[in-house]
Amino acid sequence: MVISTAETTDAGISFQTHMKVGKLFEDLFQVENQLEMHRKYKLSQINIRDAYRCIDQANHGYCTLEDYYNFFEEFYCEDLPVSTEEIDYLFKRHDREHLGRVNEAVFLKELMPLEDYIS
Repeated sequence: MVISTAETTDAGISFQTHMKVGKLFEDLFQVENQLEMHRKYKLSQINIRDAYRCIDQANHGYCTLEDYYNFFEEFYCEDLPVSTEEIDYLFKRHDREHLGRVNEAVFLKELMPLEDYIS
């Protein structure tokens, strides 16, 4: 589809909006690619299942927000390099079904490089 500089595109949005959406996806692709490369490098150095067990210390079979807080506080001796808001955000990203808990399969899916997870 060729986009003209006409006031609206075939999708019924302005050319300016169309260009902004295109730029948004371009930026998202770039960030996702960088994140995927970071995952491959960092996670090649650890056992991700061990990381999960560090958070689920009570062996519930799932982690709660409190477990995430406890992990970061214990690991960093209460000198957190991240804010509680960032921990909240991380947990919300992992708890996509809003159950208040994250099981190991979800944790692995969120952290593993995509090619490792789907293969």
